[in-house]
Parts: sequence; structure tokens; C-alpha cells
Amino acid sequence: MGICKPIVGELTADEMLTALPLCTQELAFAEEIYALTKGLELPLKSKLRTFSPFLDETGQLRVGGSILQAPVDYSTKHPILLPADQLATRRILWYYHTRKLHIKSERLLTELRTRYWIITGRDVVKSVVNPCWPCKRRSSKPVPPLMASLPVHRLTPYRPPFTYTGVDYFGSLTVRIGGRGCRHEKRWVCLFTCLTTRAVHIEVSDGLSLEEFMLCFT
Repeated sequence: MGICKPIVGELTADEMLTALPLCTQELAFAEEIYALTKGLELPLKSKLRTFSPFLDETGQLRVGGSILQAPVDYSTKHPILLPADQLATRRILWYYHTRKLHIKSERLLTELRTRYWIITGRDVVKSVVNPCWPCKRRSSKPVPPLMASLPVHRLTPYRPPFTYTGVDYFGSLTVRIGGRGCRHEKRWVCLFTCLTTRAVHIEVSDGLSLEEFMLCFT
């Protein structure tokens, strides 16, 4: 337990990432470390039995396996085991999450597994990333406003169509006037829509004045 002394604040980031796993493993996996040190079999109730753990030259618990010949780093082949219920594990997760510019849960888990293997890691990663306010702001979506109740004219059938009508304009559109002295002029489109059947009628307007609208309406 010598590594678990109150000098953590004096360590650099790299030294912290080395010291915290040692201290955390001593607290969470004391029985497993003792069994491996004495050459004994792991306890039957141990969560690490499926990982074939071993102690490296620094005394850290690492994942065993059958990829010794893989062309990857030693830490990727044998990541450091970390418990899920320790504050130090969450601190390491938060450090990687902020250093990698607040990456999402699955990407963070992939980055971590090149060096650490956390028991039930996906759940722990989500518990750290989900409350992150910068991530919440970045992934938030606008909430559409609730539509008001439709008026009775939109819901009651009337005969003939266009008994109740909505009017709108769109444009302007530039049109080409043929004949002698070809020229271009602006035109607008007056759109009439039946509020009940949603049928649409279109008229071309030469302008936006009341007189031009009355011509379209007529």
C-alpha cells in the first residue's frame, strides 16, 4: 500500500496515470493480487477469472490472452485492469474524455482499451460522459413548439371547395416578355388554398397592389 500516500497532487499527468491504477488495484483486487503473488488460484467469486490476469514487472494487474504475437503495443495486448466502482477509475475516464475533446462514449471506450480494461467499462463510461454539460450542449436538439388546435374551418367539410380559403404570395419571378424589343419583367404568384380540402389554385400577378390582387381574386 506504499503507493497510496497523499503525494498525488505533486505528480505529473503521466505519473498520475501510473500511480492511480496501482493504488486502485490494491484497494479493489487485494485478494487477486495476493493469490497471484503466492502462485495460488484466483478465488471462485473473483470477477477477474475470465481475464486470465497476471502481474507485470511493476506489480500492475493486466489482462492475459492469446494475442502475444499481435503487432500492437504491449498495453494494447495486455491492458491494465481497473475496477468499476472506484473514484480513481472515474478520474482516469474524465481525464481521457477532456483530453480527447469530449469524445462520445463508444469512441472513449475504444481509446481507453488501448491502455486500460475497466470491468463493465461501457456502463462506467456512460455514467461519466452522460452528465457532461459540454457534451449535453453539443448534442442537444431543438424542441419543436406544440401546434395549436386547428380552426373549425380546417376540420369541417364544406361544399363547394374554397368556401374558406387561405391566400399567400410568393416571388418575385423574372419572366421574359417576347415579341418586339424582348424585355424582362417581375411577376408574383398569388396562391389560393382551400382550408378544408387543401386544393390549390394559382394566379399570376403583375404586382402587389390591391388592384392586382382583386384581379387575381376575380
